[in-house]
Amino acid sequence: TNGSMTIKGSYGKRNRIPVIWNLEKNEKTKQEFKFRAILDLSTIQQGEERDKLLADINFDLIECELKLNGRKALFTMNIDPSKIILTLEDRLKQIIRIRKFINKWDKSLYQIFNRFLPINQKYIIFQSFHGKSYSCNPRAIYEQMLIEKRDMKAIWIVNNIMQEIPGKPVLVKPGSVKYYYYMARSKYFVNNGNFPDFYEKRKETVHLQTWHGTPLKKLGFDIDPNSPSYAENTSPALLRRNERWDYLIGPNNYTSKILKRAFNFEKIMLDVGYPRNDIFYNKDIDKKSDEIKKRLNIDPKKKIILYAPTFRDAELANYQIQLDLDKMYKSLKHDYILIIKLHPAVQTNIDYQEMYHGFVYDFSSYHGINELLINVDMLITDYSSIPFEYALLKRPMIFYPYDLTLYQNERGVTPN
Repeated sequence: TNGSMTIKGSYGKRNRIPVIWNLEKNEKTKQEFKFRAILDLSTIQQGEERDKLLADINFDLIECELKLNGRKALFTMNIDPSKIILTLEDRLKQIIRIRKFINKWDKSLYQIFNRFLPINQKYIIFQSFHGKSYSCNPRAIYEQMLIEKRDMKAIWIVNNIMQEIPGKPVLVKPGSVKYYYYMARSKYFVNNGNFPDFYEKRKETVHLQTWHGTPLKKLGFDIDPNSPSYAENTSPALLRRNERWDYLIGPNNYTSKILKRAFNFEKIMLDVGYPRNDIFYNKDIDKKSDEIKKRLNIDPKKKIILYAPTFRDAELANYQIQLDLDKMYKSLKHDYILIIKLHPAVQTNIDYQEMYHGFVYDFSSYHGINELLINVDMLITDYSSIPFEYALLKRPMIFYPYDLTLYQNERGVTPN
């Protein structure tokens, strides 16, 4: 059956693309269907403009329209970019027998690569937030590497291999053959989280753990053992992942002590500050700010409020914003813009940008939080680590801990 998808771009753009929906009956219940969506990309202008559009697509909160028997069904959904069928390997995985074979032997393929292929001294792996984005400290380190024209071959692990990343690195989708190949052969690894459990660190490799915040909330072994999140944050599997780190970056001495204790880290601590904060000290910060506003299609005459809450363990799948957006819209829309930036782990099913057009902008998918911060006139947050970085700009902040007692019981606050 026919229909369409309206897919957001990185900077507020909306792209409506015709879709052919292939529906199949789900064997679970009579009311359930599974489907495959085939996008008709022929409607998109060919050439450089088309490539730019495809690279700019975000796969969260896609508006879908399905026409069936003269009626329309409207719904929204999130799509994991790693599930998009782009390559020959993706197509082969759609064949059940081949998919089962690959799922059974992919880790074995990695082990063969890891055991018999030599390490390439110039290969360097970058990953941020488990491949969800090109962002954070790994991005800052990579872009500095480009400025210094380092003779290295960069490999970025990203779910969305269509996105544009400067410097023409190799873009690798998690779980692909190329992924296992480069994970086995690379000398250097830069990550702000952890690599999966299948990964076996070779003796000659070097791992730089950049991390990604200042822990206002408790982490790892600092969490109360009676808390539901303690087991997950201190599991043997997590400790094995942490043992692969050779270096751990700390934004300051205070945080370094906490990270070492919370992660049971006993190797080399680098108290060098977060690379992603270098943008705050750029001599051309005003010019950079103007460029970003223009790219984001934000009215330069209006002031910007950023709402950036942290995640709650119980609300990862369907976070509900607690601001009174109706009241804010009525009283602030003429002079202000409200940008919402949710934690990368959080998903929401509400299109706030559509409901409050011209006032609310949902930039949860925007890759560079610190690029946003240099444009922000006021920050609203709660237990996020963003205030520690936004404070460097010496601008006003409002703390809105609406569930303080509950949050303290679940995660607590970091001890000195």
